[in-house]
Amino acid sequence: MANTKPKAAKSTTDYSLDPVIEFIDAHTQLLMETPEGSPNALENAVGVLLSVKTEAKVVEGLKEEECRFTMIELDSKRKPFLTLLNILERAEKYLKDRILKEYAGTDALVDEETGGTVTFKQTWTHELLDDKAVPAEYLAVSSSKVQAAVDNGIRNIPGIRIFQSRTVVATLKDPLTE
Repeated sequence: MANTKPKAAKSTTDYSLDPVIEFIDAHTQLLMETPEGSPNALENAVGVLLSVKTEAKVVEGLKEEECRFTMIELDSKRKPFLTLLNILERAEKYLKDRILKEYAGTDALVDEETGGTVTFKQTWTHELLDDKAVPAEYLAVSSSKVQAAVDNGIRNIPGIRIFQSRTVVATLKDPLTE
């Protein structure tokens, strides 16, 4: 049976559970075999408990250190993707706005090379023109309440302009269905 406490590790590569488990098992077995009330029983139990607590702190510290490095590594790996996604989102917005302006009278566009389509979606929306002219049921102008009315076919609410806005919808052709 090992009587020496395991040495605290400085990193997970230096850390091995085997000596810790052997130490705790051996001393726990010794404590179980020692009759209660024996002069050294309490002293041994306190020593083992303190060793267990010390080891738990070491393991917790190692876990925090490893997780911190993992998060730093994860952030460094994510950064180029996030930058690229940001650029792509801005490009998509620019292209949608431009297509919306340049193809105002068109219903759909098809890309011969990819088979993808660009369609134009009409949605009813609103903007407040004169809050004094708005009927009482739409006061404290609840945009969601007004939009619900517009979605249900209401096209005339005093003080609110209801109109269709046009947005671009791009769809890629599914290569699996060819």
